[in-house]
Amino acid sequence: MELRHLRYFAAIAEERHFGRAAERLGIAQPPLSKQLQDLEKELGYPLFDRSRRPVELTAAGHALLEHTRSVFQQVEVLVRETRRAGAGHSGRLAIGYPSSLAYSGLSGLLRAFRERSPEVAIEVRELSPGEQIDALKRGDLDVGFVRTPLNEPALASENIRNEKLVLALPVDHRLAIRERVALSAVATEPFVFFPRARGPDFSTS
Repeated sequence: MELRHLRYFAAIAEERHFGRAAERLGIAQPPLSKQLQDLEKELGYPLFDRSRRPVELTAAGHALLEHTRSVFQQVEVLVRETRRAGAGHSGRLAIGYPSSLAYSGLSGLLRAFRERSPEVAIEVRELSPGEQIDALKRGDLDVGFVRTPLNEPALASENIRNEKLVLALPVDHRLAIRERVALSAVATEPFVFFPRARGPDFSTS
């Protein structure tokens, strides 16, 4: 049974006339009659009493019409919700983020998205950049936030913020009086930095 058969049947039931139903559907009457005969053959029972003018639904026809209307309502919901999901207004969104982003912008982004798409279920996971990349490739994440350049041909990326890299020094350090410090100037200095796993692109050796 196809939706086309149900649509033809519903048109005849509502018009109670094969000619008017065919005109409404934009097809010739003989193909319409043939499609209805195929549907009746599949179901095993006549759907209309053709001896009457206008045609009348049989008991089987009344039962099918009730369920047909329910089917079309469900199809409308299916199409509407599919379009909403395709447009990003419903469904589920899994987001990965580094711990530092929780205090510098993530909440504002999520709030703005929630206002625009309140029906989308949001799931956030605290993950390192490497873990996010692996999860994105597996399809476990839809979006990931990282602070390092992304050199992954399989993934699309977009820069949403530029941040300065700051060097914290003791006040009596010889470089503390400078407003800018070249990386070469601290090449031999001992300092605390990101673990390679959490910021691989910050590491040079």
